[in-house]
Amino acid sequence: MRAEETKRPPFVAALLAGGKSSRMGRDKALLDWCGAALWRVQLGRLIELNPERLLLSRRAEQEFKTLLADHVIDPPDNPGPLGAIVRCLEITQLPLLVLAVDMPYMTTTFMASMIKASEGIVCRGPQGFEPLCAVYPVSALPLMAVI
Repeated sequence: MRAEETKRPPFVAALLAGGKSSRMGRDKALLDWCGAALWRVQLGRLIELNPERLLLSRRAEQEFKTLLADHVIDPPDNPGPLGAIVRCLEITQLPLLVLAVDMPYMTTTFMASMIKASEGIVCRGPQGFEPLCAVYPVSALPLMAVI
């Protein structure tokens, strides 16, 4: 275990790959990124962070062949990413680092700093807050589950 890992709280990481990509017309998770499917690249970044558990949140009809993450099926009524985040928090009951599949420029260094910074934090980029690159505390679950 690396020294910086001993200073951070336990957490679970979830890759959100279940979006319908309706505006794009094809599944973003399957886009090629530097010679690999985008979902594989993003999953690799989350693995580098050494979470207690790794989740791959997806739609039921999506098939991602990997044994490196536990597959979590998005709610059938697909309320968007919030439904997937709530489902992952309910399953794990640990702070949850969320990364959207379509954020390929997010670095492991930055995500590691988010984990160490607090129990809950949302990334803020040039376009505003990025709730799909965030750390959600379990204490937020009751507020999120009613939405």
